[in-house]
Amino acid sequence: MVDHWHEAWPDVLDLIDRLGQTDCILVDDEGWLSARQCVTAAFDPAGRVVAQYCFRIEPVERDGKILTDAGKVVVRAKVSCAGEDAGADGPVVLQVLRENAEQHAASLGCREFVA
Repeated sequence: MVDHWHEAWPDVLDLIDRLGQTDCILVDDEGWLSARQCVTAAFDPAGRVVAQYCFRIEPVERDGKILTDAGKVVVRAKVSCAGEDAGADGPVVLQVLRENAEQHAASLGCREFVA
């Protein structure tokens, strides 16, 4: 997982921009990632960012109502965007990033993972 504290954060944002996906990521004016969003990234052997997979955490709604369980809001992970740089091993890299994202979402208590 990468965020605004990661040394490669500017490179991750640059990749997202090159992929035309800047509207999918919630970053404030100082470059801080929203606490409700998670980004995982893949790097090549030289340390360059070659792919990213971004999801957000949101409440689960049914029939217009936010679901709760034992007084806690039920949350899910919803994919915001994903993509790879030209030359990356796309399907393989993105599948690994998705698996990583699903595991992280589960560790955060998400009951669903919506692509």
